Amino acid sequence: MIKARILAVLGSLRILRFYVPHMAAVGAAIVAGFAMGFATTMGKLPAVDAADRWSLPRWAPYVSGAKRQEMAQMTLWADEPGRRKEEPVAVVPPWRFIGTVKDGERLLAVIELDKGKRVQRLNQGEALPNGAAITRISTGEISFAQDNAETTLKLFSVIKDPNPPSAGKKN
Repeated sequence: MIKARILAVLGSLRILRFYVPHMAAVGAAIVAGFAMGFATTMGKLPAVDAADRWSLPRWAPYVSGAKRQEMAQMTLWADEPGRRKEEPVAVVPPWRFIGTVKDGERLLAVIELDKGKRVQRLNQGEALPNGAAITRISTGEISFAQDNAETTLKLFSVIKDPNPPSAGKKN
């Protein structure tokens, strides 16, 4: 059995005999590399030149002074006068319309006061906190008269579909 195993190893070595010169060259390169590395590391270390050193810069506190004031007075990205349209400032009422509720046959408007701290229900014809009279209440909207103009507030805007589904079409 040992003899068979030795013959098997020798048979596989016969296949590798064409690569012997290549393996010898690789082995020689490895040995030469180790030898050069060992010789380089075992050499004398160079002396350190103390006169060649440089010092780290010292920290200086930031002083803004006059430059800061000068930059604060500058107008950066200023619009040219008359080029920009003045937009009207919207006045925010002290109340907010939050819904409608049905009490029997009548609809009541629900408003929020004091930034959500109080809720109040109002009937048609009653006055809002800013003095405007409620003219109409319907599901999800309220209309009131203020300064000889009627204003309508809606909870949800209705988006009309330009292509409504037809009755004969299957989805």
